[in-house]
Amino acid sequence: MCILCSSGYAGVSAVHIFPDKPGPNDTITLIYYANTGNQALAHYQSDIFIHTGLITSTSSSATSWKHIIGEWGTSDQKVKMNRISEDTFMIRIHPRSFYSVQSDEDIVKIACVFRNTDGSIVGKDEKNQDFFIDYPSEELIDNDKQSSMNLLYDTLPFPIQYQNFEGYFQDSNGIVVHLTKGKISIQRLHNKALRVSFSEQPHPPLHNPFGIKPIPSSIQFISIDFGDFMEFRSFDNEIICKVDKNPVRLSFIHNKQLLLREFNGLFEHHQNKAVSFELSPDESIFGGGSRALPLDKRGYSFPLYNTAVYGYANGAEQLNATIPLFISNQNYGLYLDTYAAGRADIGFKNKSTMKFTIESGSLSYIVFWGDSFADIVSSFTDLSGHQPLPPIWSLGFIQSKYGYKNQNEAIDIVKKFKKAKIPLDALVLDLYWFGKKEFMGNLDWDNEQWPNPKEMIASFDSLGVKTILITEPYFITSSSQYSYASDHDYFAKNEFNQPYIISDFWAGPASLLDIFNNDAKKWMSSFYKKQLSLNVGGWWSDLGEPENHPKDMIHTLGKAREVHNLYSMFWSEMLWDVYKEYAPKTRLFNLCRAGYTGMQRYSTFPSSGDIQRSNEGLQAQIPIMLTMGLNGVGYMHSDLGGFTGGPQNDDLYIRWLQFGAFCPIMRAHGEGVPSEPVNYPDSVLSIIREYIKLRTRFLPYNYTLAWENSQKGFPLARPIFWNDIAYSNYTEIQDEYLWGNNILIAPILEAGKRKRNVILPHGNWFDYWSNTKITGNSSLDVLAPISALPIFIKAGTILPLTKELENTQQYKADTFYVLYYRDTTVKENTFDLFTDNGKDPMSMKDSAYRLIEFKAIESNIHKETQFSIQYKQGKGFTGEPSKRSFHLNFINVEHAPISVKANNISMKLAKDEGSFLKSKVPIAWYTTTKNNNKVGELHIRYSMNGEKAPILSIVHSK
Repeated sequence: MCILCSSGYAGVSAVHIFPDKPGPNDTITLIYYANTGNQALAHYQSDIFIHTGLITSTSSSATSWKHIIGEWGTSDQKVKMNRISEDTFMIRIHPRSFYSVQSDEDIVKIACVFRNTDGSIVGKDEKNQDFFIDYPSEELIDNDKQSSMNLLYDTLPFPIQYQNFEGYFQDSNGIVVHLTKGKISIQRLHNKALRVSFSEQPHPPLHNPFGIKPIPSSIQFISIDFGDFMEFRSFDNEIICKVDKNPVRLSFIHNKQLLLREFNGLFEHHQNKAVSFELSPDESIFGGGSRALPLDKRGYSFPLYNTAVYGYANGAEQLNATIPLFISNQNYGLYLDTYAAGRADIGFKNKSTMKFTIESGSLSYIVFWGDSFADIVSSFTDLSGHQPLPPIWSLGFIQSKYGYKNQNEAIDIVKKFKKAKIPLDALVLDLYWFGKKEFMGNLDWDNEQWPNPKEMIASFDSLGVKTILITEPYFITSSSQYSYASDHDYFAKNEFNQPYIISDFWAGPASLLDIFNNDAKKWMSSFYKKQLSLNVGGWWSDLGEPENHPKDMIHTLGKAREVHNLYSMFWSEMLWDVYKEYAPKTRLFNLCRAGYTGMQRYSTFPSSGDIQRSNEGLQAQIPIMLTMGLNGVGYMHSDLGGFTGGPQNDDLYIRWLQFGAFCPIMRAHGEGVPSEPVNYPDSVLSIIREYIKLRTRFLPYNYTLAWENSQKGFPLARPIFWNDIAYSNYTEIQDEYLWGNNILIAPILEAGKRKRNVILPHGNWFDYWSNTKITGNSSLDVLAPISALPIFIKAGTILPLTKELENTQQYKADTFYVLYYRDTTVKENTFDLFTDNGKDPMSMKDSAYRLIEFKAIESNIHKETQFSIQYKQGKGFTGEPSKRSFHLNFINVEHAPISVKANNISMKLAKDEGSFLKSKVPIAWYTTTKNNNKVGELHIRYSMNGEKAPILSIVHSK
């Protein structure tokens, strides 16, 4: 007899255990069939090792490994599998002793993957997920432990008690409705948002102060009682909150259209709270933070609890950042104003209902309304905070790996980039900068391996390469700072008020910094201050979920599960405060892995976690990036190339880096195989080089997207239905996206593919590579050889680029190559380009910037195009060029123009490209040779010496 392994996503007969019902102290035999599952190790002739751990009753989630056994990438004899036949392997273990399980822990599942010696080949299930094997002797776990671990809220934990209306009163903030038991408050938070709170207590609950910061509303409301119901409505009737009385139910109506209606409303019973709403038949719901699920979450149920999932791919329902904002294609946003552990059911159990349940704290919800996704995201970020402008270097190429082990290795990789002529803007140093994982908590350089970090960092700075250091909140008990921190009560505590020691932490027994303790934060801040004196460029805040967070751990602010989702947020705020105090003239770059609502206001640049190196891992990234963007976090990105779990795959690496060129952050990272393009064959390197160079050419456009994000909250990457909320037929598309408003990116996500289908939204579009014009609201097959990433530009777009750069340090905003995708059906087109010195955190406040307006006007009557460039906002900045040069390319010009004038002065028309490039400005040149359809291009070179450039007039025909 055997027991079938139960993977997280699909059962596969790759792993069996014997006996099928082991007793608590039995020894078991675990059998692995390498020719099943993903078959990565099928017919493998050398040694195979198991990498394994447990899911126990103390695990923070159903995929959170504990008691991990095996040293990855080594010939660890303790976990070597015994070969029975060519593809069958076994190992015998006594689980409780093998994994060092505590007496008060129950084993729920055995977690495992299988690998070759160096870890470059990994055996997983048929979905490329970790194996999770049910351990049947532990079935009788008490309900509290089971629900605590898995966050199971499939049914409400208490009976629904319907409430009736008892009266109300209105004040300047809103109204309070008295119920049979308790009260509901409806509060104005913003011109486009109302908050609803329920409490059975005499006094209203304290609102969550961490995610949302209310701002005054200028909208006036009036209350009207209609007998069976009452309404709280704005004077202009734009928004109405209707309160049905018996039983009490709330509905929200925007411009006479029903937005949202409660199903069972808000409830509470002891610590448990819940709220539910109706879903309309055609409704799609987006949001909920980072998780490897489809963009539309309708039909899914998932925990609201930050969790690190090692080697995840498509289907991972629980990842590192929980943001409980849910946006509907019915023109509303719904935000759960809580940081507690909980669960969201978006039409999973009942397709016509969405339900949210939390296990502690107060529960309120906020309703946002608007006419577009942009309206709702903008209102949400008005309350949750806007991302500050990034340091401009962060929009270049960043190289990372696990990890550079010494100073010579770091210097060598920078030299390789320079020799290969690949732009490089930052190098990330993983944990080896402080020695090895057992030194986690030393918070200083290992001077044996890094003898002169100050000199190294200065040398990198001179090349325009910033140095980014990893830090973690865990302190190994043997680390140099542990005793001091323990003596001063800087660690989270156990029930006996002693530092909580996590015995199964992967780097060794460790304690977790109590980030909610102000003294602990101040102490931790001093270490950042010290490294800032060396001119460290940025930080990688890793493991901040927190990755290992036992539920019985106690913090200053509350128990572990009560404050878990806030941990990384408080850490980010601490680092933000460090910069305000010690580096006020420097923009913060915080590469974090976890977060919560409002994380963006502390200048965070989150990664999507330890992604599996596979096409399934790559495919998960677009929905994650777009979802986080809709949730107010504009810089979600992935470990380009994939972090772990697969062999070197040149095709996958190329496709992932191509995609990365149009992600908010372009950062390669991984372990086990090369993560740097300079360590790949020339056939790969030559392709990657061109896309990193393309990234630098797009810097003016990308930096403007960053400015727009800082002002309006709009993400850099947007779903293709962003510009039209009514296009519900686009909501299922999650393998392409908009980069800004008018550029469509369609990455190749499937192995070996050399073409793909692309959906183009309404309007006309141009193929970026060929300038071929294509009618939108259409589907087309596009060829995509290994060197090509499909890119499309919407007709009418003005796209500012710059020249090729060695890295962003060379960008002076003095020379622009401007592409204008002309379409006479689009009469007026504008683009506002933002530029400043790229590093001053006060540039917006001090008006030390320029907003440069590009405008094109098409006149069919006069067969003429007018094009203008002028300063629109800002007073300029130190180092700003006194003169700016422009090379304009008007695409889709049918024939040579009759005349080209600048301020009504005729411009010379060059005969060929050579004379055009050599001639004095202003100069024009017309060509038809570049485009496959022979549609012409008009090139113009001219300059701008003052507030505005000469107005161009191009007459196309009489």
